[in-house]
Amino acid sequence: MPKLAELIEKTYGKPERRKFESLTLSEKDFNAIREIGLEVLLKFPDLPGVCAPMCATYLAYWEQKPRPRMFMVAGEFLVNDLRVWGYDEMSATIQDDLAKSNLSWDGHYWLVLGEYIIDPSVFRTAYSEKSPPILKQHILREFGENGGMFVSNAAGLTEKRLQYIPYAVLSYDQVTSIVFGAESYCDHGSVP
Repeated sequence: MPKLAELIEKTYGKPERRKFESLTLSEKDFNAIREIGLEVLLKFPDLPGVCAPMCATYLAYWEQKPRPRMFMVAGEFLVNDLRVWGYDEMSATIQDDLAKSNLSWDGHYWLVLGEYIIDPSVFRTAYSEKSPPILKQHILREFGENGGMFVSNAAGLTEKRLQYIPYAVLSYDQVTSIVFGAESYCDHGSVP
């Protein structure tokens, strides 16, 4: 993930990039990934399109204990080389889009921990009535009807024909502002 490493350095500096590039996860890390994933899935109602609040909340839970650095990423998501979320000008407009509330933004958020992608929301969206058909069909075919949280390394992404294309790594302040807004999803059970 060379482009991702560059984005991490741009947001957090060279030392964090080096840590990211050399990170090897322990069994304890994988257990925490599962435990926090379950907490986040239970906290949020079954809603499509809540990738930002779910990822930000997951990251906030992760950071409650000393653990390797996890990053929240924004970009495009493709299935079978077809774009599900994202747009042609995304790389040029991403920083402006992240700097303000933009309800028409059509990108995707996910988390990265070393070589692993963690996506707590993709199955929720795929199983909903509002799912893009290509996503719904692919997820049902590849994973069935009971997926909770998607976790994979690059080999798994290739095998499942999923692509996460990063355009930005969110700063601490950006993630924090999303966390504060996430409570409205949990409190109201619907998109505010």
